[in-house]
Amino acid sequence: MPDDAEGLSTVVMASGFEQKAFDNTVVAYRRMSSSFTPQDFLNLKTFVVTNGDKMSIQELLAFIKLSNWDAKVLLDIANPLIRKFASASARLRNELKANLARMEINHFFLPNSENPIFELARLYYCYRNYGESVRCYQKSMRLYGKTIEALFNVALAYYYDKQLENALQCHLDLLKLDPKDQEAKDWADKIRKELDNPNR
Repeated sequence: MPDDAEGLSTVVMASGFEQKAFDNTVVAYRRMSSSFTPQDFLNLKTFVVTNGDKMSIQELLAFIKLSNWDAKVLLDIANPLIRKFASASARLRNELKANLARMEINHFFLPNSENPIFELARLYYCYRNYGESVRCYQKSMRLYGKTIEALFNVALAYYYDKQLENALQCHLDLLKLDPKDQEAKDWADKIRKELDNPNR
């Protein structure tokens, strides 16, 4: 298959037959080899990852759709996507929201690999779906290990979901990991005051 880039190669082989026995296969191969290929997708992905901040949210979403809602693609463009989230139309937000679960299903776990579940949790947080955000952060920590950033984000999701006791416990867990974490101390103090004065 013609290709000007290193990476994927496509080969079709048959042994013990004349080519005319595979006329339809030859036609299909020629058609497919000259259309949009996996290597073309990887080349396009390199462009999108490099230029994500310059692209519109419509373009970023179109690329995720082209990938068939691949969780790894989300991982690669999550930051520009989330930065542009507030400017997205209701239609685009709804389309993305409707496919978050699909991206989670498309996630394939490999130990010591990158973590797209964390990015799904961030997106659920953008939708103020704090319950799903917490669930994904917890799944992220279960699969990929506990991090200060994930634990802090869980605390925020719990807080805005009005689960103050859970939010407080997360900040206390953060302080066990880093007793000098001033932000966690400030949040813990704030939540304690709210718990002590629920009608304030």
